[in-house]
Amino acid sequence: MGSSVSDTNKAFCILPWIHFHVGLHGRVQPCCISSKPMGNINQESLGEIWNGEKFRELRAKMLAGKKVKACKSCYALEDSGAESLRQENNKKFSQHMDLVQNTDSDGSITSQPIYWDLRFSNVCNFKCRTCWHGASSKWFDEAKENGNTAADQAIIKNIEDVDRFFEENRELLIQADEFYFAGGEPLIMEEHYSLLNLLTDSGAQPALRYNTNLSLLSFKGRKVTDLWAHFDDVEVMVSIDGIGQHGESIRTGQNFQKLEDNLRYLLDNTAVRVLISPTISSLNVGQLPEIYDWWLNAGGKDEGWYVNILQRPKEFNIKCIPVDEKAIIVKELKKSQDQFYYSKYARGLSEILKFIN
Repeated sequence: MGSSVSDTNKAFCILPWIHFHVGLHGRVQPCCISSKPMGNINQESLGEIWNGEKFRELRAKMLAGKKVKACKSCYALEDSGAESLRQENNKKFSQHMDLVQNTDSDGSITSQPIYWDLRFSNVCNFKCRTCWHGASSKWFDEAKENGNTAADQAIIKNIEDVDRFFEENRELLIQADEFYFAGGEPLIMEEHYSLLNLLTDSGAQPALRYNTNLSLLSFKGRKVTDLWAHFDDVEVMVSIDGIGQHGESIRTGQNFQKLEDNLRYLLDNTAVRVLISPTISSLNVGQLPEIYDWWLNAGGKDEGWYVNILQRPKEFNIKCIPVDEKAIIVKELKKSQDQFYYSKYARGLSEILKFIN
């Protein structure tokens, strides 16, 4: 099994060999968009999950070229013509294909996770229209009224004893190559700052990746930019779904002027690599040219544009837009694509245009 496995095997994803994701209620999944739990970090140790029956079976099936239900979201995205997280990560982590070569016939491996995605909780200060209680504590009251809460309380601690988790897995954490922080809103999570302190105290230098609403840069007297200064590779992906009042109407709780101020501060005063990531939905797909124009005028670069096509909830999926309205949107997006033909933005529009039909 050489590095070409990721090119020829359409079922294969590198993540089950390198990645550890803890999501809602402590469920460990192959990645953040996978639909199948591999175990629960509140009930089992990392080692028990990492080489447990479910992870081993998943790896073995992938190597045999068998598509797995846990990864149906990526397969569906690829079938529509868009690039999936599976394809993206196979390229990004291609240097780790040697770990795949050492997989036992039963799917077990001796290597440990090097890329971590720890969703400590659902704590958030926004109530975005495409979100839900499981990913935002702000949705609790409304979810309770509608009988579709993810728990009996607003804040859900996904890792119940985070101090014990850090203690038991300290050596693995300080040897990690990369951490991805999302939410909820990671910049208002105490556990996020505890982990950064653990990493800085140990002298570790992992890459730090964020998906954030960037509503603040300080939390309880701590400036996150001061902590980031200890790390050589920090990337901040900002969730921006619309400009001005339009953005505020989608992302309830957003102060767009404050977001602009924080964004410009990062661009002008730090070494942090800044990207923006609109969640492409029926609420904003027609405004993408406006968002891109704003991004360039704010000092952003084309390579800092990242497309995130929403699949769920279905009512906001761009495939569900009425045919007449969709035709108008497609026409405008193609016009914008022609204007910026050789850009990353235009390539993203190409994926959207394939997906929308």
